[in-house]
Amino acid sequence: MSVLPIDLGPITERRFSEAFAETATVPACRAASLIGVDEKTLAGLTADKVIRSVPRGKRRGYTERDLRAYLTDQHEAPCPSTSPKTAASGSSTSSLKVAGFMARRGKLRDAPPKRRKSASGVRSAKAALGLPRT
Repeated sequence: MSVLPIDLGPITERRFSEAFAETATVPACRAASLIGVDEKTLAGLTADKVIRSVPRGKRRGYTERDLRAYLTDQHEAPCPSTSPKTAASGSSTSSLKVAGFMARRGKLRDAPPKRRKSASGVRSAKAALGLPRT
């Protein structure tokens, strides 16, 4: 039984009838296979609202009607290389402070020197016993 009147050809029709024989929706991997794209492309088409998906628990499912509509309709999906450029969002760096090199250098120079450990990383025996250095 065809959901839409347009025939997709015998091989594709057989694949669709097998995929939707016992279920109303198919997972993304199966949907991508049915329409001949990879899962990333399908996710992009879904995000761009070219193909509709329905919630299926934590994942998304695709109906026969929506996949057939994609294959039979002429869609103008936005092309990333020709789409108008948008300014990059500054939200990822807006909370960061920019510290100048000279200001940081001055703070490090004014800070008290750090205690250094001996070469072996262990205090000497005299220091451990509290004896004065000679």
